[in-house]
Amino acid sequence: FFSWHFTELHTELTYLSKNEIHIRFQTVQGHLAEPGQLDKEIRLPVRDVEILPEFSSNPFRDRLLRTFSSLKDDRLSFEDFLDLLSVLSEAAPIDVKMEYAFQVFDFNDDGELCKEDLAELIHRLTWLHDKKLEHQEVQLLIENVLREADLDQNGRLSLLEFQHCMRKNPDFESCFRLRL
Repeated sequence: FFSWHFTELHTELTYLSKNEIHIRFQTVQGHLAEPGQLDKEIRLPVRDVEILPEFSSNPFRDRLLRTFSSLKDDRLSFEDFLDLLSVLSEAAPIDVKMEYAFQVFDFNDDGELCKEDLAELIHRLTWLHDKKLEHQEVQLLIENVLREADLDQNGRLSLLEFQHCMRKNPDFESCFRLRL
């Protein structure tokens, strides 16, 4: 199924170059799928994708892979995989990155970032070798985030509030990417 047409089409549909698509196909073909067995119908188990060097140390790898699984079945098609890499590429626009980051950080999948989502986000960002922030420290960070970003003061962040906040963060774009 990997052909000139496939590469051309996905160069148009993603923010990836032909070379990046070809390299990723070789990675998947060589490491994640049985040789010669990769086709449009194959869905790669998330556990096999998680071990790739690009994801193995990412504290959000489970959420990234779940967010990009088109069938939400703990598996990724090769096209799902390309979509993920596309959004995390340097060429993806910041608005696209923010929209997907919001989905990744929405741990309970309710369309908003509530205090529990923010607590989980903080824990994943700050956890280091079995050490984590104290409950009071996490709560203080959540209060500060909401004071700064919760424009309608409902105790949750909408996508628009999240985008507004992230636009003020000069490091966001460089943090939400992979060097391919």
